[in-house]
This record gives sequence, structure tokens and C-alpha cells, in this order.
Amino acid sequence: MSWLDPREVPALVLGAPPLKEVICQVRFPSVLRLEHDPLLVAKIQDRLRGTYPNVEAQAVFAIALPGGVSDSPQASLASRAWRLTDARNDWVVAVASDFVALSTHAYVEWADFAARLAPVLSAVFEVAEIATTSRVGLRYTNVVGETDIVGWNRMIVPELLGWLTDPGAGVEVKSSLHEVRLQVDGSLVGFRYGILPEGHPIGTGYLVDVDCYSETPIEATAENVIERVGAFNDVADRFFFNAITPEGLESFEPRPKGG
Repeated sequence: MSWLDPREVPALVLGAPPLKEVICQVRFPSVLRLEHDPLLVAKIQDRLRGTYPNVEAQAVFAIALPGGVSDSPQASLASRAWRLTDARNDWVVAVASDFVALSTHAYVEWADFAARLAPVLSAVFEVAEIATTSRVGLRYTNVVGETDIVGWNRMIVPELLGWLTDPGAGVEVKSSLHEVRLQVDGSLVGFRYGILPEGHPIGTGYLVDVDCYSETPIEATAENVIERVGAFNDVADRFFFNAITPEGLESFEPRPKGG
């Protein structure tokens, strides 16, 4: 049986999860007023101010590749986005002319994330009069913080270890990153895994990154999007729990949901 085959996912909350970030991004046909009209953004902020009191504008740059090998890449201002955060900067709402996103590094469980996502989507969809989505995505980036081959073999299932199962005498694996794109239960999935190279901006450790998405348009309502990303969450849970050994899971301090 493949480790990707459907199986029961444990109903657990992790007290010490390896999660670096979870982000849900919803793209839609451009609404230029979201970039250029502060009054429109102010209406969205008013809807969300109780949870996200801090707001700032952010520049989004486009990088032009050089024409010759001796030329330097050129950055140019492409658009402007708005960033709303909670008082502790644990949760971030990003709003641009063609997307809204909610991200956090303080994730506890899906029910909490979905409850926070719903009012964000409702505020943007209703104020900006957005009718349809063009892409819906949910991404979990985990970094398991072991740093040697013995640790990886203890924490990660053998199917994902490759060279790490037996690199050979005197061989030190410095990095080993893999990416596969699949279709699973109606979701498109980008799965990235392996040892991050030293100095990587995500951190040091073994990456388990699951990016579920769909580019099939749906009516832009909070209920529709949450139903879709809820299905993505089920797929992402399966990938994560299938990637981690029982011994590795114990190190993340699991407890039953509601316990």
C-alpha cells in the first residue's frame, strides 16, 4: 500500500508543532481600486479592525531578468498591497488588487484557522464586490528540527529519505530537496521535502511543505472558499501524518482534539 493511500488521520492537536507558517491565498480578477483607493481599503479595515488593528501599505516589486550575463537584475514597483496584523503580529491579512491572504505562525488547529478566515473573506468579497475566485490555495510549511541522519531516520518515514537512509561511509549530505506535483482527491498538490541547505531563509532542518490548490473558479463567498480549503486541509493532514514516523509524532507533543 502506498503511503499516499487514504487512511485515517489521527484527530490530534500538536503542542510543539514543526509548523513554520500556514497560509491561505485566494486570487480573483483584478480590482484596481483595492490598490489605488485607500477609502475602499479603509472599509475593509473597519470590518476587521477589532482583530487586526494594525495596517500598513507594502510595495510589491517585479524583478526584470538581465539581458546579458553582466547585467544586474532590475526591480520595479509593480503594485501595492495592504498588510493588516493582530496586536501580537501572529496573524497577517494581506489584501492586493488580485488576492486576499491569511497567514500565521501561531496555528493551533483547522477549526480555529477557518473561523478566522471566514470574516476576512467576507469583508474583502463584500466590500470590493468580488464575484468569483480564480485560484484558491492552502499551504503548510513544516521544518522538522533534527540535524543529523540518525535524527532523520527516527523522525521521517523511509519513503521520503532517499540518500539519507544510507549515504555511505564518509559521505555528509549537505542538502537534499525534492518536489513532486500530484492530483489527489480533486486537489492539485505541490509537495516539497528534504534537508534544507545551511542558511536557508525558512530555517535549518527537514522540510515537509504541502501546497494544495485549485484554479477552477468558484463563486466568491466565504462559505464556498472554506469548504474548498477544508478539503485541502484534509489532504495536507494526510501528507503530514504519513510523512512523520510514530516516534517523530510523539516529539511534537500530540494531544486529542478537544482534550
